[in-house]
Amino acid sequence: MINISPLLVGMVEQQGECIVMVKNIRRDGYARVTISYKRRVLAHRHSWAFANEMAIDDIPKGMWVLHSCDNPSCVSPEHLRIGTPKENNEDMMSRGRQVPQTKVLCKRGHNIKDNSYINPSDGMGRCKICKVETSRLRHLKKKGSQINKVE
Repeated sequence: MINISPLLVGMVEQQGECIVMVKNIRRDGYARVTISYKRRVLAHRHSWAFANEMAIDDIPKGMWVLHSCDNPSCVSPEHLRIGTPKENNEDMMSRGRQVPQTKVLCKRGHNIKDNSYINPSDGMGRCKICKVETSRLRHLKKKGSQINKVE
């Protein structure tokens, strides 16, 4: 019998070899679970921590909980392991799951092909121009300026 967190009981079902969340699923396929008053975390991270008898906050900073089954809603501890964002990207590439880079403009219209960067905390691409401008506006706001729009 797989050791599943009591928080997940009633929110999961067996689908093939996976135990998948059927509630609280985000658009990207990952599910969230509330672990304490108003604190929501990714369900697979909670499941891995519970199975390894640790608090979710004890997962080392910068480490991710990776799926061996490629199913983002799976919370089966047997399908989860700890790893780095780099290992996650290597898994994705080796399994042919990478999404083709079709996006060329950020949401504010900047060309991201020439100016994007990788944010080390989450591994997601970000627009450098927007980041610099957002930082500048935060600085101005701290100084008391009324400017509050990134263009």
